[in-house]
This record gives sequence, C-alpha cells and structure tokens, in this order.
Amino acid sequence: MEKKDGTKFRNPNIYKKTITVLLIIIIMPMSAAFGIVAAYISDASYVDTANFMGNLKLTTYIYDKDGNFIESLHGVENREYINIKNIQKHTRNAFIAIEDERFLKHSGIDIRRIFGALYADLKSGRYDQGASTITQQLIKNTILTRKKEMKRKIQEAYLALKIESELSKDEILEYYLNTIYLGGNAYGLQAASQYYFSKDASELSLAESALIAGLTQSPSKYNPYLNGDSPEVYKNRQLTVLSKMLELEMITQEEYEKAKLEELNFKKRDSNSKIKYPWFMDAVIRSITTDLKAEYRYEEDEIIQLIYGGGLKIYTTLDPKVQDIVDKSVDDPKYYPQLKKDVAVWGKDAIIQPQAAVVINDYKTGQVRAVSGGRGEQPFRSQNRATDPTFARQPGSAMKPIAVYGPAFDLGYSTGSVIDDSPFNSYEASLAAGWPKEGPKNHDGRYRGLTTIREGVKWSSNVMAAKLILEIGNDASTEYIEKFGISTLVLSGSSNDLGPAKALGGLTKGVTPLEMSGAYGVFGNGGTYIEPILYTRVEDSDGNILLQKEQQKHEVISPQAAYMTIDVLKEVVNGGTGSAVKSKGNFTSSASAGKTGTTEKGADAYFAGLTPYYCGVIWMGHDKPSISINAKSTETAWMWGDIMRQIHTGLETKDFEMPEGLVTVKVCRDSGKLPTELCLKDPRGSRVIEELFTEDNVPYDTCKTHVSIKVDMFTGRPVNEFFYPFFTEEKIYIKRYQPVDDRVEDYEYQIPNELNDMGY
Repeated sequence: MEKKDGTKFRNPNIYKKTITVLLIIIIMPMSAAFGIVAAYISDASYVDTANFMGNLKLTTYIYDKDGNFIESLHGVENREYINIKNIQKHTRNAFIAIEDERFLKHSGIDIRRIFGALYADLKSGRYDQGASTITQQLIKNTILTRKKEMKRKIQEAYLALKIESELSKDEILEYYLNTIYLGGNAYGLQAASQYYFSKDASELSLAESALIAGLTQSPSKYNPYLNGDSPEVYKNRQLTVLSKMLELEMITQEEYEKAKLEELNFKKRDSNSKIKYPWFMDAVIRSITTDLKAEYRYEEDEIIQLIYGGGLKIYTTLDPKVQDIVDKSVDDPKYYPQLKKDVAVWGKDAIIQPQAAVVINDYKTGQVRAVSGGRGEQPFRSQNRATDPTFARQPGSAMKPIAVYGPAFDLGYSTGSVIDDSPFNSYEASLAAGWPKEGPKNHDGRYRGLTTIREGVKWSSNVMAAKLILEIGNDASTEYIEKFGISTLVLSGSSNDLGPAKALGGLTKGVTPLEMSGAYGVFGNGGTYIEPILYTRVEDSDGNILLQKEQQKHEVISPQAAYMTIDVLKEVVNGGTGSAVKSKGNFTSSASAGKTGTTEKGADAYFAGLTPYYCGVIWMGHDKPSISINAKSTETAWMWGDIMRQIHTGLETKDFEMPEGLVTVKVCRDSGKLPTELCLKDPRGSRVIEELFTEDNVPYDTCKTHVSIKVDMFTGRPVNEFFYPFFTEEKIYIKRYQPVDDRVEDYEYQIPNELNDMGY
C-alpha cells in the first residue's frame, strides 16, 4: 500500500510480530534446556557429607548354579582408612598433579577442562571425554552411577559445587584417597600401599607415591604385577607424574632426579585373602567386564569397582562338586612329565611347570561347570590359561574334528569314506602351499594306505586330515571353524590361518579350552553351537537385573554330521590315541568320545572330548611356548578320564542318541563302496565293514578298487582265458588311480608296477 506521495507504508505491527517470534524461538529452547537441567539437579542424590564412606559398605555376593552362596567380594572391608594428617605432602601432591592440578583453586568443577572435554564430545558425537575434578571423581566413586551420559555429568557438577561449599579441601582429598580404586583388590591409598609395597601409606617415598598416583587413570593397564615383562609401561607412567609435579613446582629438580633413579621394590600381595574357586571367579569377572562394557560403555576400572563394592548379586554356572574334582586333579603331580630343574619353575613368581588348564561344560545348556586356569598357588587374577585369549595355545590334532571331519560329514562324506594315507601326489602337492612336497607326516611315521575316515581319526592321521581339507576347501574350513565359535583365527596379514595348516591345528595364535569346549559341544548338541557361559544374571544392590546373559545359538552342521563325528571320536578312546581315558583314567561308566592333540616337539598337549552329560577340554604345556614338556597324548587323556569318572559318579549310564536320517551300510573298507566278492577274497581277509551314511547319500555303486587278475603261477605274468587252467591262479589286488611306493603299508596289495604298465 502506498501513500499519496508514492512512498510505502511501514506497518509497525510486522516488526513487533517478527521480534516476538524470534524471541520465542530463542527463549523456548533455552527454557526447555534450563528445565531439563533443573529436573536433573532436583533428581540428584542426597549427599551426606559426613558419611561418604558409608556409601561404600556394599558387599557383592556370588552364587553357584543352584543359587547357593559360594563367595563374597567386599568393598569397604578391603579398604583401610587413613587420615589426611598421616599422608605425606608429596603423596597428596602426586595425586593432585596428575588428576586435578587446579584442585586447590577451583570450586568443584574446572571450567577450562570442561570446555576442552565438551569440544571433544561434540566433535565425536559421544560423551566420552573426562573433565572430572577430584571432587567430581569422589562423587562418581561414591554416589552416582558411572554411566556416561549428560544427566550424570550435570548432577555431578551440581553436587561438586555443593560439596565444595560444605567440606574443606583436605576433607575432600581425604575421602577421595580412601575411595579411589588402585588396582588388584586395593581400594584407597592405604590398601594400595600395602598391596604394592607392603608398607603404610605414611611411609611412601616420592617415587612410590608417583607410581601409585599414576595408576588412577587405568589401574589394570599400569599395574606392575600385570607388567612384569614390560616394566617400562608403569615406569613411564611414574615419570609422567614426577614430570608433572616438577612442572607445577611441587618438587625440586634434585627431588625429581632422586625419585627417577629410585629402584621400586614390589612385594607380593598378601596371601591370606584367598578367593574360593579363584580361576572360575576370575573367568566370571572377565566375562561380566566384557558384557558391562558392551551394554553400558563402562570402563574396565569402573567395572572392577562396581564388582568389588557395588553390592551385586552374581549368579554363576559353577558346580562346586565338579570344580573341587577339577582343582584336585589339576594339582595332582602324577599327570605331569618331569622337567629339568632350570625350567620346572618359571617367572618372577616361580610358578611350577608344566602348567595345565581345564574347562568342564554342560554343553546342552552351554553352562560352564568348572574352570581351572593353572596348577599350584598363583595370585588371584593371574593370567587365566583356560579362558584368556592372550594365552591361546596350539591345539594340534584336537582341531581336526572342527576344521576337517565335522565339516566333511556335513558336506556329504561318511564314516566309510576312503582317503589314501600316503605321500602327496603331484596334484595334491600343488594345492598344499606351506607344506613339504610330500605333505605332512603322521606322528607315528606310518603310511597306512587306503583308509576310512573312521580309522584315520582313530590313529590321528595327519595325512588324511591334510588331504581332506584340500578336498573340502580352505575357505569352507575357515567358515566352519568360525561357526564352531573359535574367535582366534587370523584372517589377514602375512602370518594368517587361511592356509591348510589349520587342519592339523597349526594356528597363528591358537585356541582356548573355553572356546574348544563350546566347539566340541556342537557334536553333542546335534550340530548346534551354544555359547559357553559362566553366569546367568547379575543384579544390582536393589535387586534390579543389571545383566541377563544372552547366549549365541546357531546351527553349524547337521545332526547327522554331528553324530558321525561323535561316532568316529569314540574310536579314539576305544583303543586309539586317547585310550588312556579308559586304560589309565578308568572311565568306563558312560560313553565317551574325544580327540588328542600334541604339537611339534611336544610343547603343547590337548584332549577335548564329551560324554552324554559334559564336554571337557584339557591343555597341558609350559608357560613359555618355546619350551617343550615332551608332551604325549597319554597325560591329558588320563587326566580327562579321571575327572570324568569322578564327576559321572551316580549318573545314569547313557550313550549318545543317533538321530533319524542315518543308516548303517556294509561297504568295502578300501573303496567305501558296496562290496563285491573280490572284497571278501582280499589276501588280508574280508574287507567288508559297516559304516554310517545319511539316507540320501547311501552308496549304490560297487567297489572298483578290488580287481582280479589270472596269472601264470610260475611266472606271475597275466594269462588269457585260453591258458592251461592248471597252471593259473587268481590274484586279488587293489587298484589305485595313483600308485604308491613301498613306504605305504598296503603297497604289496596294489597291482604290481609291471602289470600297471601292461594296462591292468
């Protein structure tokens, strides 16, 4: 609209409305934000500043598979309180320097650190960065949840300001130094001083104080007891603390140099605080730690604090009866080969050698009933040989059912399928990169010739496993191994497990008894993998479910393939390489099936097997992999049989149930085909046997391996039908597509070379 002079009218209402809308746009989000912050603050926990330590009096209780109490992990009871007056100035300053250098100046929150952390959070899209002051850490350790979210950070900041207005700096620091987690089972400065140096905190030197203060960031990472082979890890951290103290002028250059050169004398933890079933407890704690990280994004050291002082109820799968039997057996010296004195103990803790690890798994449920991670007295939370992937060791032939035989049965092979146990021919050699031209040798030096899979498994034929993986394919084997639950395969890089060596257990890293127990459980579960678990649920101090264990379950092989694997593994304990299960372990009360495994030069020995009730896996070897214990299959099979005999006492005698879809068929053991009269006339006697086949894979063709040739009884040369019959005889031979030499045991029964040359 225009005025008479041509100029436009300016409507003041438009400006007012525009300004009003803009103000609403700005004010409403701010009001909402302030409202959210106010709600968070009003919801913040009530702080009793006179009773910080009371907030920590929460004991974690651990229960067995039946819900019976078996162990408690204490919070405040594992902590010795120390007054700030008894803590030296250099000790206090060490913590302030590395954790909160402006502690004496701020009012509970450090604005500079907050903006730095906020920038990093916004950049990453996550609330991960730490800007916590000592006051905020005290709140985190005693009051609030450790979950990384904005609500907790707002409440933490509010409470920090509140506490700073009610307590002195000395009081805040005193509470902090008595609540902080510092590794192992040490809560608070006094407990840590005893744990690392067996002395009172008031006696700590500057160097010792710097080491302990440096643990706050990651007690597990910098723990000297866990870095015996890498002292530079904790030493560098100690120097970081000392350098920070020097930078802040808390110490002089002379004090810095003296502390830098001081030798740290660590003393072993107190052995009076023994944990019942320490190896199982360790495995449970590791499992819960992994799951809490995944579920709540907790950090490891926060989790340890929660476990030891959070008042949790942990319901495990442990069977005390089975665990007691396992512990007693593992500590019995009769199973172990004697070593020379210079290697019979090992490491700074003089741990007895050889070592062993055992896992017993109720494979129908996947619930682990017993774990032993080692033999003899060892500190709690030591390296767990049964479950720790960093201690994975070579399984040897115990890998064959997982990498080769189970997959082969699933792909259509039968227990009567025949493989030539003989040196590689040129074609086989061309496929077998990494092996000698003639292929791997058998452990007993023999070549048995045409052999069924059943016999090959019984005698642990390396040649058969090697040839079979070439037939089913490396890639297929790898896929099956992963479906069996083995997580330690290396599938990239210059050193990897993509080649055929995995058929014989030649893995880059190895396996753990825990994962092997899950893999062998597949055979008892009709081909289904059920993840081994150590606990079923974890409740918080209020009875709320913190973790409910979810298990992986998936089909790996068919029920028929699983049963055929069990059926051939029975041969191993019934007179094969694992016969010590019965002959020395005296385990005959139930059906059993298993596989031995020894590595080159006897460095590692495995036995993995199952019954209708349990799966059990045993490893034996030296803590230093390069040291041979001259292991044989006898020791592990013997221990396995002894353990199984005891834990099956009182159980009903059972056999494995054969699924539908399998039939027993008479075949020739040299061809795996339907027998002919010639198979009965073999000079070694009848070659007819019964083997398992799936109904859709029953052989219909007859044996072509056995052939009959009429020869002159004087010259041995073949004759035709017109030759005088009184001077002829019938010879039964086996015919190979690729003849073998006299190193192979059935060489004398194959068609002689001169007859081969004549076209027979």
